[in-house]
Amino acid sequence: MTMAHRLCLPALLVVGLAWTLPSAAAAHVTSVTAEADPAQYAGPCPGHFKMKGRITVSAPGVVTYRWQRSDGAMGPVETLTATAPGVQEVETSWALGDQRDLEFAGWEKLMVLTPVPMESEPARFQMTCRGCRRTSTRRRLAPIPSR
Repeated sequence: MTMAHRLCLPALLVVGLAWTLPSAAAAHVTSVTAEADPAQYAGPCPGHFKMKGRITVSAPGVVTYRWQRSDGAMGPVETLTATAPGVQEVETSWALGDQRDLEFAGWEKLMVLTPVPMESEPARFQMTCRGCRRTSTRRRLAPIPSR
């Protein structure tokens, strides 16, 4: 074996190994659902809602997703790595309202971007706010001294 053959042999082994290394596979998504918790809120503002999503996969792999809101806002793209088939749970939250009275009906939906685009039905909620949440601000005033 010549010197040139000895130098090429390790390089061929490394290239051969690189071709056989496993890569992150895309999961096969079979369903996407979302629900709002609570679905109805009445009380002081702000109202807090938790959106719970379920992405069902039939094989391990990588899924990218984001949340879309009824006001047009889009959440950041997030990545989920499923290590086994089954339901993968994801969530986000939305706080609405300030110090004024507010009635609002909204929704959020879960959008799978990859491996194949798919989205949930909107998770709908309703909110009625009256005033704001307050901490106790009652102060005792000192009596005015008499003259």
